[in-house]
Amino acid sequence: MNNFEDALKEAKECLNCKNPLCRKGCPIATRIPDFISAIKNENLEEAYEILQENNIMSDICSNVCPYEEYCTRTLCKRNKRQSS
Repeated sequence: MNNFEDALKEAKECLNCKNPLCRKGCPIATRIPDFISAIKNENLEEAYEILQENNIMSDICSNVCPYEEYCTRTLCKRNKRQSS
C-alpha cells in the first residue's frame, strides 16, 4: 500500500465473510476484519489501535509479514472466487 486511497480501495473490496479465514491465518490473530472495517469508515485511529492491541510493533511487522501467504492470496475467499 502506498497511501490511504490504496488502503481504502482494498478495504472496499473485502467480502465481509461470516467466517473470516484471514484472521484465522494470521499468526498473531490480528482482528483483520475489524481493521478493514475501520479503514472503510475512514477511522484511521481505530484501525491503528486494532493493529496495536496485540502487536505493538505492527508498523514494522507489516513490512516483513508474508501476508500473501497468510491472509490474502492463500485464504481470502475473494481471491479464491476470482481464480475459479
